[in-house]
Amino acid sequence: MREKSIRQRLLRTILGVAFSLAFVIGAVSASQMYSQRRNINDFNQKAVERLSSEVDDRLQEMNRQVARDISASFSERINQNFREMRENVEAVANMLGVLYSYGPDPSVQPDQMAGLMPGATWDGVLGEFSAIRDIRDVIRAIPGYDPENLDALDLYIATESGICLDGTDGAAFAGLPEGGYPDLRQSLWYRSVKGKPYYWASIFTGSATGKEKITCAVPFYDSSGRFKGAAAGDITKNHIQDTVLQVINAQIDYILLFNETGELMLNPNGYPDVSGLEMTDDVAVQGDYMITSTVLEENGWRLCLIFQQEAVRDASRFVAASIEENGREVSGLMSDSIRRSLLLFMGISLIAAVCATVVGNGVSHTLVRPIRKLMEEVRAIGSGRLDRRIEIHTGDEIGELADSFNDMTAELREYMENVQRMTAERERMAGEFDIAREIQMNLLPRHFPAFPDRREFDLYADIRVSGKGGSFYDFFLIDQRRLCLVIGEASGSGIPTTMMGVIAMTHIKNYAKLGYSPSRILAETNNRLAGQNRGALTVSVFLGILNLRTGLMEYVNGGHEEPFWKASGQDFMPLKSRPCFALASMENVPYWQQELQLVQGDMLFLYTGGVVRAEDIKGNVYTETYLKQYLDELVKREISLKGIVDGLQNDLERFSEGRGQELDRTMVLLRYFG
Repeated sequence: MREKSIRQRLLRTILGVAFSLAFVIGAVSASQMYSQRRNINDFNQKAVERLSSEVDDRLQEMNRQVARDISASFSERINQNFREMRENVEAVANMLGVLYSYGPDPSVQPDQMAGLMPGATWDGVLGEFSAIRDIRDVIRAIPGYDPENLDALDLYIATESGICLDGTDGAAFAGLPEGGYPDLRQSLWYRSVKGKPYYWASIFTGSATGKEKITCAVPFYDSSGRFKGAAAGDITKNHIQDTVLQVINAQIDYILLFNETGELMLNPNGYPDVSGLEMTDDVAVQGDYMITSTVLEENGWRLCLIFQQEAVRDASRFVAASIEENGREVSGLMSDSIRRSLLLFMGISLIAAVCATVVGNGVSHTLVRPIRKLMEEVRAIGSGRLDRRIEIHTGDEIGELADSFNDMTAELREYMENVQRMTAERERMAGEFDIAREIQMNLLPRHFPAFPDRREFDLYADIRVSGKGGSFYDFFLIDQRRLCLVIGEASGSGIPTTMMGVIAMTHIKNYAKLGYSPSRILAETNNRLAGQNRGALTVSVFLGILNLRTGLMEYVNGGHEEPFWKASGQDFMPLKSRPCFALASMENVPYWQQELQLVQGDMLFLYTGGVVRAEDIKGNVYTETYLKQYLDELVKREISLKGIVDGLQNDLERFSEGRGQELDRTMVLLRYFG
């Protein structure tokens, strides 16, 4: 039972120091008030910046969407204009195809014909097709065709025989001197349209008008499918620019049109720096502008619209100013509230201090002494002296606290002893794992070239170990004409997994040296492992025996990843195999043997699951598809087998950077020379 109540002692102590605390509270409270005010101001400032940024981003995205909508609508209008022009030209070409199908008309006279291009004669074109002069009626009926307007749509035809014809009563190039018709058959649009449904030519200067024009050409053929000529339509650059400016939106500052090669064709508003323009398939931000870029479906030309962002910035600044003003008002109100609360609290503290002076004069020395002794002993225990005991027998809460500290010290001492034992055990197990891993690595062939005196093949292997172990490979000559290739991986982790891989590799090599077939080697090894498997471990294995003289490889896949085979002159492809059980699963299971015929230059790539199950920090997996692509890329560089394997290992390290390696990454690469 407690002799005295510590609550009573503590009450007298609190009353003794209350007067001093009253003065301290005043100073601290004042400091807190000013600190709080600063915090409020800082908070308001950050809120202003955050909300301004959010408003700016939102307005920016809204402006981007408006730009996208305007660009889509505007692009469709421009594309429609080009499409209508092409359809008009197609109408003329289609009618010419019909007229050509009628056959020759001997009644046609030279005065009924159009002009001729250089190299053509009337004898060569007379009667070429029926009523060619009637095509003028078709041209005149096309909407938008106006021979009197040099900027409007101009339609005309040119034939392989040398005829030149438009919708007027004269030749298409009547503005030229007599006999000065150009040879349209040598023009870019005429030569380019052959074999195509239509062709758009970039801006050129017309020889008759001197105006910059764009041409759309459509071929026509006779009834037997022979190319006979082309219909063409011209429209001036000025006409296109006038059309663009008619439908321009007030929000658009600049309009640019590029052909399929990137050549600037239109710049009606005079954008100053076309060379520094950055274009993407979405909305791009460059300086004070937002830029949309759209490829026209009709001719593959790129339409670029440029918008100013100043409106977004003005709105963002207005919102930021409003938020900042509201923040100052809130800060002022909170400061006044804190000041009033502080004055009230200081008054109450002063009254309490006066009362405490009267009540708290009887501080007991007996209370301070055991507490001080308890603190000294606790410091000693905290420094690591767990053999100490606190000898305080006051019969109150302090005595009970001392007993609790003594119990805790005993528990800590026992805990530390357990930790030391566990640490020693872990160090012992880690040493045993290192020994097992060293045994495994010593059994692997690590010297290259492995068979420098053999010219039938070359190979290279590499293993990048992890903390789990269990992966292995091997290659050896059974005799002078047979090479054995093995790669495998034991499930699980730790010493049992590593030793399971070592045992499996040893059995496989022993049975191979006895001259067994691949299927029998794995069957015998499986029975040996399954009969002794107490840990439910399994071993996946790919085993192949290559006849170095014939190139025939007999192989078995026991639950392992499919290798990649590269036939000479081709890319890598998975080596399909009939699925079999992994080793040690159960006794007396069949293993199906298959054959692969290798020829000079063929390659075979073997790997473990640690290669295609590697992950990056985001959880993305290094898949078989990516492995194949990178293999093909490395082989095309004509580097050595070591260079290919090292390149793959380095790429895996870059891929998994930040996540680490969880499984062994083992690779074997073989090239057969025959």
